[in-house]
Amino acid sequence: LRFRQETYSQLAQSGRFRIVAQFALTPGRYQLRAAALAATGNNSGSVQYDLEVPDFTKTRLSLSSVVLVSSRASLWPTVSDSHVDERLPEPTTLRDFTSDDELTLYVEAYDNQPTLVHKIDVTSTVRASDGHVVFKNEQERSNDDTQSARGLSTRIPLKALGAGLYVLRVEARSRLGNSDPASQVIQLRIR
Repeated sequence: LRFRQETYSQLAQSGRFRIVAQFALTPGRYQLRAAALAATGNNSGSVQYDLEVPDFTKTRLSLSSVVLVSSRASLWPTVSDSHVDERLPEPTTLRDFTSDDELTLYVEAYDNQPTLVHKIDVTSTVRASDGHVVFKNEQERSNDDTQSARGLSTRIPLKALGAGLYVLRVEARSRLGNSDPASQVIQLRIR
């Protein structure tokens, strides 16, 4: 990677940068492998991740995985593919945050019941380890909206949360009542 001097100085201070890549896959199971090797020295590392790309057309209502964006991590230098969709947020893989950070979640709802105009309720909650809700956001969308602009985002300020473990849950529910709600869950830690 060739960084400008300003970017290299920032990288030397924080010790962190992000690489964002986007690629299209058909529904199925995959194994993602990534490796990094320093140009000089013996520093190297690799990671592999088993993933399943769901077929969002198979159920009446479904949600994509949740993408988290951290206001602090967004300051890190980022290298991205030239073909990355600029409408999508720059994600973080972090799940440990400080209370002076702010998260934005991004999720897409897929509603395969287009014949009747109806509403979909999307609720985002953060629960503390003792089970009580410390954050809640409710959004209402028309199924027409989910066909043209699927993305939903919610800002979650962390300054009111104390140190500890939390569970973020995003749930979509059709008001037609003829399908199970769709949900995604992520565990977070605030330090």
